[in-house]
Amino acid sequence: MLNRTRKELICSRISRYDQLEKSVLLVTDESRQKQKNRLNELIVLEKKLEQQYFSEHSEQLEMKLFDISIELEHLDNELATIIEVEIMYLYKSYEFNLKQILKWAFPSIKQVDLSNIRNISSFLKKRGVYFDDIEHFGHVDALRNLNNAVKHNGCLNKTDLQKVKCDSINTLSDYISTVRPFIEGFLRDLISRVSKIIMRDRSSKMNEKPPMLEALSIFAVHAGRYT
Repeated sequence: MLNRTRKELICSRISRYDQLEKSVLLVTDESRQKQKNRLNELIVLEKKLEQQYFSEHSEQLEMKLFDISIELEHLDNELATIIEVEIMYLYKSYEFNLKQILKWAFPSIKQVDLSNIRNISSFLKKRGVYFDDIEHFGHVDALRNLNNAVKHNGCLNKTDLQKVKCDSINTLSDYISTVRPFIEGFLRDLISRVSKIIMRDRSSKMNEKPPMLEALSIFAVHAGRYT
């Protein structure tokens, strides 16, 4: 497995960055689903009580409707918070994988080239990879915009939702729960394109078999977020 050229080992290494971290999503997804179910239950109950209230006014019904409206408000806020956390988590995981792919594929890449999406796109374009032509780029860009909205504005508004063709926090919840495979598809296509560049490298350094310790470091060392 380790008895390969340096460029083969690097290609093997970057192939591992096609999957996003999902441990937190397993927790938030369950919580989000519970909140959505409760939200839907309350909406149905609210409509039922409103119809009943029109035919028989009572203080008891008024109080029930008031309690439901308060709980709905809290659930909306909690659901929005969970989704915003998921957006930032997904994008951070994607961003980490993207930068690891580029650092391994292009060791001479400068930090400034990784500082924002415009610089990354420009760096790749010079090497024949057009960022916005990569499969599922639209989903990656939409996630980036959502992440920026949460990060800079502190919350999402109707305009942010409309950009991903969502009309409510519920439909945004559905979108976030299905977007991860598209982001991973983008990473796989990027890895494929970058790997072709690496394999075309005819330099003696990239075509030699590195010492065992170096080969092991390429193949096996865990890349932490701050390495």
